[in-house]
Amino acid sequence: MISRPSTKKLFYKLFFTILTLVIIVISACAFASYSIIDRTYRKGVERLLSDSADFVSSLLLNGTSRGALSEICRSYSQNMGIRTTIVCADGDVFLDTDFDESNMSNHSARREISAALSGKRNIVVRYSATLNKAMMYIAIPAGEKRDGQYPFCVRQSILMSNLSEVENLVLAEIALFIAIAFAFALASSIVLARKISYPIRQLTDIASELSKENFDVKIPSYDVSELQLLAQTFDAMAKVIRKKIHSLNKRNLELDEIFENMSESVFICSKDERVRRYNRSCAELFSIDASSEAVNTAAAFRNTSILHAIDEVFRLGKFESEIEIGPNKIYQFIGGVLPYESKTPRALVVMRDVSMQKRNESLRKEFVAGVSHELKTPITSIKMAAETIAGSCDIKDAEALHFIELISKEAARMNLLVDDMLLLSRIEFNQMFGTETFEDINLRSAIEESVSQYDSESNRHSDKITFICPSDLSIRGNYTLLQMALGNLISNAIKYAGHGVEISIESGRIGGKVFISVQDNGAGIPDEDLPRIFERFYRVDKGRSRNLGGTGLGLAIVKHIAILHGGTVTAESKLGKGSKFTILI
Repeated sequence: MISRPSTKKLFYKLFFTILTLVIIVISACAFASYSIIDRTYRKGVERLLSDSADFVSSLLLNGTSRGALSEICRSYSQNMGIRTTIVCADGDVFLDTDFDESNMSNHSARREISAALSGKRNIVVRYSATLNKAMMYIAIPAGEKRDGQYPFCVRQSILMSNLSEVENLVLAEIALFIAIAFAFALASSIVLARKISYPIRQLTDIASELSKENFDVKIPSYDVSELQLLAQTFDAMAKVIRKKIHSLNKRNLELDEIFENMSESVFICSKDERVRRYNRSCAELFSIDASSEAVNTAAAFRNTSILHAIDEVFRLGKFESEIEIGPNKIYQFIGGVLPYESKTPRALVVMRDVSMQKRNESLRKEFVAGVSHELKTPITSIKMAAETIAGSCDIKDAEALHFIELISKEAARMNLLVDDMLLLSRIEFNQMFGTETFEDINLRSAIEESVSQYDSESNRHSDKITFICPSDLSIRGNYTLLQMALGNLISNAIKYAGHGVEISIESGRIGGKVFISVQDNGAGIPDEDLPRIFERFYRVDKGRSRNLGGTGLGLAIVKHIAILHGGTVTAESKLGKGSKFTILI
């Protein structure tokens, strides 16, 4: 924003710039005019002297008497101030209009005389010893040339003071012109500088008003097209800014309302350990004084887990964890560094109460584990009873035998389902397979053993299993669980990919992590089913899965085994081209 003193400086700057330019132009024009006039006047004087000398020379050639010549030359002297001197070939002065010839010295040594007698015409400016004044001389040969020399030379001259008087007169006229032009330039400079600086000052005031959000300020019109264009631009800019500020204010109000009324605790903190902003839920949760605009993070939260999580957000850029801040009070902590530029980096943190969710999840897991455990005994009893009846009784009724076999088959399937549910519950609760049981595992050995377990089954389906794994590749984990996860993936490929497929297993390191992938070229998985295949009891083809003895828990078990090892599992598939499952640890 330009201040009024700056516009005053602009006026003086424009004024002196315009004035200086005009003075330079006027001075250059005056100098050029004086030079042209002076040169033209001198040329005119030289031409006059030359013409009069030619006339006198023609009179001599025609034999005009000395008296007539003297009268003519004296008329030149009286009327035009031209001195005429006629010199003989021997240097004696024959006639002079200003002095007595008898008292004048020999002129043969004068350079213009000697040159003229030899036939040369020249003009000389020098000091006259006779008149003791500066003179301009022109000497030409006269008479009929004999023996390489002329009998006379006619010399005409004029006082340089006469020329100076004319030059001074011209100079005075030019000086007067310069004075008038300077006065005009001064006035013009003031008018032009004011005409430019005043609108700029107006536009500066308008810009100042716009910066104060006064968008009702009137923008005037100007005669200068460039300034008018600038004024129109200001007007258009004011309209755009007004519209954007209105939109931003409306949006900020909406966001403030959303921010304040969110059930989650939300706050913004900076890297210098200051809480910059927080909503009502956050203030209530941590008992923060609502009148404080910025408080220290340690004083606001008083929880080492939260302070550590905030440090991790600034260190990693994004961080998510679960934090217990009280008895049976668990919050999901999600934080990320804000992307906008700031002198001190800031992070947005959202804390959501997941206590009820965790309790429900815990109850659900306990229920599943309890029910599965309780079902284990009756299912086993049912299976044993069916096997006992089938083996000890002489049943000839085919229908009765069919039902006994059906009971035994369903009991076995129920037993497998309960086993998978118990295994999944134990993995989730970290009861049976804790990280304390982890050891260094050679992955090639685990893969070879898993492949050998499914050799006979793959042969029945005419499938071909190949694997690639470095012999020295090892990982820290639970051998039984990793082999179980790999076995589930191989078993699924054999069961659901189709007959005569190729199953390839590959393992290695990528980006500091170990990957294990199982890929087939079979039927593939539809795109709509792919996001849900790791859910419990989810089946792509429910009827076929039951017929093949699937429980719907195999991939869920693989997922939780990967999570227990601090990794992830992903699936890629194209319908009709096959599927690829990758465990990354």
